[in-house]
Amino acid sequence: ESWFEITPFDKIEKEKLYETERGTNSALNGIYLDLANDALYGLDLSGGMVEVLAQHYVMPDAHSYYRLSNFDYGYESSWKKLDETWKNAYRVIANCNEFLYEVGQREEDYETEKYRMYCGEALALRTLLHFDMLRLFGPVYATSPEQYSVPYYTLSTNVARPMLTAEALLDSLLRDI
Repeated sequence: ESWFEITPFDKIEKEKLYETERGTNSALNGIYLDLANDALYGLDLSGGMVEVLAQHYVMPDAHSYYRLSNFDYGYESSWKKLDETWKNAYRVIANCNEFLYEVGQREEDYETEKYRMYCGEALALRTLLHFDMLRLFGPVYATSPEQYSVPYYTLSTNVARPMLTAEALLDSLLRDI
């Protein structure tokens, strides 16, 4: 039986990861590394897709952003790009929520300032990602704050959350931050 209980050398069990400050720092670092994904701040949410949508570039016909630059969302290249950003953002939000849960379970194991820093960073990242999902997929807040926007997650779950109005989402984000 013990032959089947081998832990891969490149993986750490979640229970052991948060046992030390070094492990907790590694978990938080993993969230930051996920933000550098091309579908997020490594490209699309920093200088790629959002700049194309803002009409800051003229895209040639053959470019993968061409349809997005013309707001042609019905094409596969457009919805795949948007879908990839959506999925990656909510995956990182789930990781932030998991991090907050695990750190919260071990609050007494951390110095007060370190605990507050961990929670503050994870909440700030979760807020940033939700806000960017609102910017990309929600209504124009200045004209339609009562329209539904995006779901808001505070727990790591596989249960879909309802869409919130833009106003309710921003209220939640302000509470977090």
